[in-house]
Amino acid sequence: MKRIDQWKAQLKAARSDLNHKKRQYNAAERSLARTIQLIMKLEDKINAHLAKTE
Repeated sequence: MKRIDQWKAQLKAARSDLNHKKRQYNAAERSLARTIQLIMKLEDKINAHLAKTE
């Protein structure tokens, strides 16, 4: 196999890996956003409950 063929194969593999990593990144980003939203919602509920009891 010539050097150019190796480079082309490496490029194809790198592009495939990039797509895989993009999907993982997007999933992690969505999960983080949901978690942050849940934390804020729970904090608001706790604060509202504490305000009623005071």
